[in-house]
Amino acid sequence: DDAQALLAIKGWAAINFFALAVILAQIPVTSLFGRYPFSKHAKDDWAVSFGTVFFGLFLALLVWIFFIVPSFFSLQVDGVAITSQPFGDWNTALAWCQLFIFFFLFPAEGGEGYPQKWITTKQPWSGFVGLAISLAGASIMLPILRNVLTPLAESTGIVPDLAVASFVLTIINVMLAWHHHFDDYPNQALMPSALKRIAVQFSAVIIVGSVLGVLWIKYLHIWPFGANDLGLGYPVLGILGGQFVYMMPMLFMNTFFDKWPMAKSVKE
Repeated sequence: DDAQALLAIKGWAAINFFALAVILAQIPVTSLFGRYPFSKHAKDDWAVSFGTVFFGLFLALLVWIFFIVPSFFSLQVDGVAITSQPFGDWNTALAWCQLFIFFFLFPAEGGEGYPQKWITTKQPWSGFVGLAISLAGASIMLPILRNVLTPLAESTGIVPDLAVASFVLTIINVMLAWHHHFDDYPNQALMPSALKRIAVQFSAVIIVGSVLGVLWIKYLHIWPFGANDLGLGYPVLGILGGQFVYMMPMLFMNTFFDKWPMAKSVKE
């Protein structure tokens, strides 16, 4: 019946969003903490790699259980709710998560370890500083962007926090592209000053990402991989899922295939 179908859909969505739990919990182990404590206390590369992977998966499982699952299901004992939905709304949770991801990714994706490098480079303190900056940055920027993007969201008929999530995800995509495709241009040879170099990269990511973020929200209905089924009647990916059509091939190409087919190694 309808209730069972809804339960199945929610369950499938909760399982799919384990990927978000992995991003939230596993990537900061590398981007903020530099694979600590394994990078410091393990001597073998395999030990560092496997330790980081399984520790990250353990953290991701905790995030999934305590954050993702309660976002979809209200757990009860004898009719009494024992969980509450984080942030009170899934759209708000998604918006906060995208902002958190942006802040903890930037030090590794063009930020050259800043801003926490201004305070310390010693682990795990550098990681904790970066984590605090990411948590604070996400919490501060969410209401600001919500107010800025509310008119655009209302004009397109979506929830303001969903617009924030989409807008920031677009900026994240641009940041990843700038790091992987443009090799953090301008590089050190072109601009020796680290502060100027990072400022230029950050400005480029924010400006380009903001423009594309607005265009994506405003013209989502015309993108076939976003919200236009081309009259065929099949389910579309939506305002967030559609962006992963671009993100995943980009990451696979750059992290597993060494930028092939855009570049290839030539033996001398």
